[in-house]
Amino acid sequence: VRSIKNFAPINRIPPEVFSLVPGYWDKHDMDKNLATLTHVCRGWREVLIGNSSLWTRLNSMNADKTRVYIKRSKSMPL
Repeated sequence: VRSIKNFAPINRIPPEVFSLVPGYWDKHDMDKNLATLTHVCRGWREVLIGNSSLWTRLNSMNADKTRVYIKRSKSMPL
């Protein structure tokens, strides 16, 4: 049985396309926007966390946050 949320227009965008959207944001707001969007729903979280290039800009003095970014950036250069 398909959930009603699967029919929402945003959920029809292919994950490969959706994961490109943050690349067009202002780099100064990227950190805040990523954190917010990874909490919208499980699907968005998986797509955004799975895009390692989004997690390569470290601009935090917070050690825990830095660890998360390093883990999510995988083998991408920081």
